[in-house]
Amino acid sequence: MVRAIIGVIIIIAIIRLQIFLSKKDNKLFGLIIPIVIFASSLIFTFGFIPTHNKIETTQSVMTETGEVVESSSDKKTSVALVDHSLTTTSIVYTIVSINAVNFVMLGIYFYCRHKKNTHIELKRMKANELF
Repeated sequence: MVRAIIGVIIIIAIIRLQIFLSKKDNKLFGLIIPIVIFASSLIFTFGFIPTHNKIETTQSVMTETGEVVESSSDKKTSVALVDHSLTTTSIVYTIVSINAVNFVMLGIYFYCRHKKNTHIELKRMKANELF
């Protein structure tokens, strides 16, 4: 219950931060959070490099003096331990699911920028009417 409340507070804080940054005069401030989300989705998606680790068993017989008398490696006992193969479907699904939040942030950004531009135009029109 406490984790859910903390999660909601964090989400509200991020949305408020996005609104605050989107209302700034510099257009790039409002794009900070979407860029961070997109970069983290790429890191999360491609951070798991496909690997195929194998273990090879080797049997050795050593004498009391430390000499290796017999050594053999059996290729049939090699076992693939990790197979993080990425498919196109899993890559697209991961990127789209993480960037769903990004669409909301970009929507907030474009709404605030449009509202700011409209407000600036109204100020200009009122200033022109006075002269």
